[in-house]
Amino acid sequence: MRKLMMILASLTITATTATTVVACNNGTKENKVNVKDKYQVIPTVKNIKAAIQKDGVNPDDVDIDIQPGMKSAIIRYMPNTPNLPFLTKKIALDWATTDINQMLKILSVPYSKDDLGENVKPETALAIINILNGTQFTLDQVDVVVDNDSHIITLTPKAGSGLTGNAVTIDGQPITFNDIFQETNLGTIYIDKDLYDEYMSNPSSKILFMAAAIMEFGGDRNRFPAYYKSTMANAMISAIRSAKVNIDPNTKKGTFSMETKVDGVIAQSGFTFNFTVDTNPRTYLTENNTKPTSDQAIDVNLPGTYTEQNLDQLRYDLAKQLLGENFANKYKDIFYDEIWVLTFDANTKKAVLTPKPGSKIFEISDKTASSLTGIPYYTLNVTFGG
Repeated sequence: MRKLMMILASLTITATTATTVVACNNGTKENKVNVKDKYQVIPTVKNIKAAIQKDGVNPDDVDIDIQPGMKSAIIRYMPNTPNLPFLTKKIALDWATTDINQMLKILSVPYSKDDLGENVKPETALAIINILNGTQFTLDQVDVVVDNDSHIITLTPKAGSGLTGNAVTIDGQPITFNDIFQETNLGTIYIDKDLYDEYMSNPSSKILFMAAAIMEFGGDRNRFPAYYKSTMANAMISAIRSAKVNIDPNTKKGTFSMETKVDGVIAQSGFTFNFTVDTNPRTYLTENNTKPTSDQAIDVNLPGTYTEQNLDQLRYDLAKQLLGENFANKYKDIFYDEIWVLTFDANTKKAVLTPKPGSKIFEISDKTASSLTGIPYYTLNVTFGG
C-alpha cells in the first residue's frame, strides 16, 4: 500500500522558469475578453487573476506564470478552452506596492526532515515561499536566511531591488490543504478510456487508480507537493479509505475529495478537486503519434544547434520533426510548460526531453504512476547539431 501511496505522492512537478515567445491577444467581442498589456497590481498570481477577471477572463481557464523578478507575467490559457481568445499573452506588471510584507500572505514553510533534509537551502526555501504565495522573488532581490535549528526563514529586501519593507519572518508551522491546493478547478483532464470504463462499472475497485490519474493534473496546477512527497504519501495513506471520487456518467463532470492531517506539516483539513473527464486520446510526442512502450527511450536526431538560452527552439524543433509543422505552430507558445528538458549538454550535443505528466496536449503519465493510470511514460533522447 505504501508503494502505491508513494506513487500518488510523486504526481507533482516543479515550476519551469524558461521564457517563451508569446502570442498576441486576439480576443473578440463575442467572448468579451480584452486583456490589457499592463496591470497595476500587487504582483501575485491571485491578484493578477482578479485583475484579468474584470477584463473577461475566467480565472479557472488560465494559469499565470509570473516571470522571475515579477516585472511581467504570462497568461497561459488551457488549450481546450471553448472560444479560446488566445493561447498565451505576456503582460507587464506595475507593482501597486513595493512592500514585501504586502506581497507575502502565507508565512509558513512547514519543516519535514523526510522531505527537506537536515539543512534547507535558501533557494529551496524561496521556491516554496514563491509557490505558496504566487510570487516569483529571486535571490537577486531578497536575502534568504534559513535557521535550520528553529526552522525560521527570514526574507530581507536587497538594496536596489525595488522592494521595501521590514524583513519578513516565515515560521515552520503546519499549513492546510487550502494553502497547498489553491487551484481546485482542474478543468478537462485526460483519463485512459479503459480505466474510466472499469471505474464506472466498479468504482470501489479502482478508486486508487483514478486517484493517481486525477492527482497528475492536480499536481500540475498546484506545485507545492513536489517538495513534500513523503508528506503527501503519508496523507494519502491516512485518507485513501475515506477519499471520494464522484463522476456523473452523463456529463463526465466529477470531484475528488479527501480530508486528513500530517503531524507537523499539514493541519487537519481537506480539499476537493473539480474536473471534467476526457477519454479521447491525446497526442504522443513521438513520430507520427505512435504509441510508445512503457518507459521507452526514443532516439531523435535534430540538425539544429542549441544552447541553454534557446531551449524553446529545441522544444519546437522536436515537436515539428515528430508531429509536423501545423501541430508545432499551434502549440509552440506553451511548449515551455508542456515539454520538460530533463538534461541538456551543449558540449556533447545531447538532451533528454519528455512531456510533463498532467499535460494539456500530450498523452503521458508519471514514470511511477504509469502502472496505475494505464498511460506510458517515455523520454526523447535527442542528439543535435549533426
